[in-house]
Amino acid sequence: MITVTLTNPRHIAAAHAAWLATPNRPETVGEYAQDAIERVADSWAESTGVDRIPVSAFVRRFPGPVMDAINASSNPTVAAILAQLDAVQTVRLGHPTTTQGVGYLVSVGLLTQAQADVVLHYDVPQAP
Repeated sequence: MITVTLTNPRHIAAAHAAWLATPNRPETVGEYAQDAIERVADSWAESTGVDRIPVSAFVRRFPGPVMDAINASSNPTVAAILAQLDAVQTVRLGHPTTTQGVGYLVSVGLLTQAQADVVLHYDVPQAP
C-alpha cells in the first residue's frame, strides 16, 4: 500500500475547492482526494500496461495439476473461460472478466483462493 499525504497548502486548498464544486461529492474531502488518486493510478496502469500479461504467462501461474483439471472439466462455464483465453493474446489481471473467471474456478473447486491470489498477483517492477 502507498499512502499519499498532501502537504502543499496550494494543493490542500485546491482539493477542498474542487470537492466543494463537485455535485454528488463524497462525504469528505479525503474521500474525494482518494478517488482522484485512484483515477490517476488507473491512468498509470493503462499507460504502463502493468496489468497486461501474455496468455502463456497467465496460464503458467496455474499449478500444472490445476490446469490439467481445468482443461479436463466438462463444465460449460469453464469451457467458456478457456475459449476466452484462446481468443486473446494478453490477459488483464484486474479486468472484471479475469477476476470473475478466476473467482468462478474457485467457486467450483478447481482452484483454491490461495492459488487464485497467486494467479491474479501483480508483479511490482523493480528499479534497474
